[in-house]
Amino acid sequence: MEKEGLRLKPTTIEEIIREYIEKKLDIKSYSHEIEKEAVYWECDGEIIPCGGTHLTSTSFLKGISIKRKSIGKEADRLIAQFEISPEIYSQYHE
Repeated sequence: MEKEGLRLKPTTIEEIIREYIEKKLDIKSYSHEIEKEAVYWECDGEIIPCGGTHLTSTSFLKGISIKRKSIGKEADRLIAQFEISPEIYSQYHE
């Protein structure tokens, strides 16, 4: 993998995400056993705290663009922009 120091380059992150998109993997979400309001999602063995939208599959994602913005001497913010399939709206608006 291409790295800048110990950090992945945005292009490398995009490549990893595109692999997930191509595999059309299931995404499962569930509540924490004790803190029911804490939601996690799991995809391909990776478990991540949920921060918003709940997709059920990576097939709803059609593309991604990652940008890095410096917010200090040793701090960066990654900005992810996804291209989403219109099919996702059928999950929420029937």
